[in-house]
Amino acid sequence: MPRNTRIRTAQVAVSTAGTIAVAAENSERTGIIIQNLDASIICYVGESGVQPTTGLRLGVGVSIQIEGNTGPIYVASASATPTIAVLEY
Repeated sequence: MPRNTRIRTAQVAVSTAGTIAVAAENSERTGIIIQNLDASIICYVGESGVQPTTGLRLGVGVSIQIEGNTGPIYVASASATPTIAVLEY
């Protein structure tokens, strides 16, 4: 398996409908860190169509590390349009 030698970062505004946080297939990706940057709005991590009732809760200021996923990851918010930070490696 090839190792990714690049780090990619982004900040993404997410919505209640679910927003793609990490783009399509990347066979070189070994891991991702997603952090909720908002001061009051909870986010939810999951697959396409993620909602507050189906996603993994990502509290205010909390981050999650996902290893071994080479596909897209989506994030939805409980309300409004909070910003998340994404680090892909």
